[in-house]
Amino acid sequence: MSSSSSSTQVAANVEAEYAKSGKSSCKKCSEPIEKKALRLGTKDARGYTKWHHLCCFSFGSDPVASVDKIKGFHSLKSSDQEALKDEFEKSKEEDSNGKKSSKNRKVREVDHEAEDENEGERKLKKSKDSSSSHVEAEYAKSSKSSCKKCSKPIEKKALRLGTKDARGYTKWHHLGCFSFVSDPVASVDKIKGFQSLESSDQESLKNLVNEFEKSKENSNGKRSSQKRKVREVDEEEDEDEEEDEEEDEDEDEEEDEDEYEDEDEDENEVGERELKKAKV
Repeated sequence: MSSSSSSTQVAANVEAEYAKSGKSSCKKCSEPIEKKALRLGTKDARGYTKWHHLCCFSFGSDPVASVDKIKGFHSLKSSDQEALKDEFEKSKEEDSNGKKSSKNRKVREVDHEAEDENEGERKLKKSKDSSSSHVEAEYAKSSKSSCKKCSKPIEKKALRLGTKDARGYTKWHHLGCFSFVSDPVASVDKIKGFQSLESSDQESLKNLVNEFEKSKENSNGKRSSQKRKVREVDEEEDEDEEEDEEEDEDEDEEEDEDEYEDEDEDENEVGERELKKAKV
């Protein structure tokens, strides 16, 4: 019962009829609606009907389940019924396309977000790859390159190490001239081209990296040793200051004792003099 009443209310919110006069005007285009012309309308909160031309009416703002549910539909001419059906179907298609386009926009937005995430992952991976292969090892293809540290030429087929600058040019070095301080690597296996080197050159490169690691540890050890020495010196100075303070306190106590002894002697002398006077 309730569902039938609700369906009737929804169905009757749109009304179709022929204009009784030429006095009404379309609420969309504001143009007058001719007498006996087909018009569609909906009632506002005060009960007044807002009339529209057939082509100006929007079923999106006033949806109906079917044209058969429109009040007055069955009183229309068959040609006007067909025209109303066409406008209704057209409105449904436009509404459907609007929803599809909205969904498509959302899908595109999701796709863009996914692309941004993938791009972020690619950049992160690229960053990791570049950080692990920023040092390159290879055999010189000719003797035209020169070492960026000693400026001497690097012989053809000699092992050389290099890093790319901001412009993408490689700065080559002799093996012994290369500094891992400015270009540290986590492991020699991360050096680009390492696996292509001969086993003897791989060992030389490993030894160079190991020497750098040892020197770094020794440097850290020296720094910690220096810090320990500084702490020991500070502690010795503190102990000396405490000893000086104790000595000062002892001297103060001795001075106080001497003063007490002097006062006792003065009191004895006064007492002896008074005793002699009393006898006399």
